[in-house]
Amino acid sequence: MTSTNPTLKNSALGYSVNREVVITLPFSIASGVPSFEGVEVPEILVEKGLAGSQVILAQAAINTLLGSTNEVVTATAFESTAMAANDTFGFVLDCDGQFEKINSIEAYVDISTSGAIPGIGFGSTALATGSFSNPEAMVTASGNVAGRVKYTNITATGTSGRAMVKLHCILK
Repeated sequence: MTSTNPTLKNSALGYSVNREVVITLPFSIASGVPSFEGVEVPEILVEKGLAGSQVILAQAAINTLLGSTNEVVTATAFESTAMAANDTFGFVLDCDGQFEKINSIEAYVDISTSGAIPGIGFGSTALATGSFSNPEAMVTASGNVAGRVKYTNITATGTSGRAMVKLHCILK
C-alpha cells in the first residue's frame, strides 16, 4: 500500500506530513499600515480597511495573485462596510490550492493604542458583506485563503504594533 505525505508547495508556509497544519502570519503595523513580517514571505496581499476603496486587495490584483478569475470577489469579501477604515485589515494568501478547510482563526493584536488583545473566529465558506466582530477566514473553492481582522483602531493613522494571525487548517 502506498501513502502520500502532503506538503505545502509554497516553502514560505512550511512543510507538513500531517493534514492538520497551523499557518502563522505575522504582521507589523506602522502608521496604521499592516505589512507581512517574516524572513520568507508567502504569496500574500494585505491591506488596511479603506471603506471599500481597496487598492492592494483590488479584484485585478487578487486575480493575478491566485491565477484565477473572481476566486475571491473583492466587492463581497472586502466591501465598504466590512473593511471599515481604522478598524480592519484583510488578506489573501495563495496556498497553491492545497487547503481543504479552516477549522479556526486566531488573531492576536498588540498595538500602541490598547495593548495586547486576542480574538478567535472560525473558518467559513465565504466572507459575507457587512460588518463582522471576530477574525474571519475562508478557503476558496480552489483551496486558497482570504481573511480579515477587526479591532478598534488597528489601522488608524497613528497606530503602531503587531498582529499575528494563526490559521488552523486541513490540507487536501
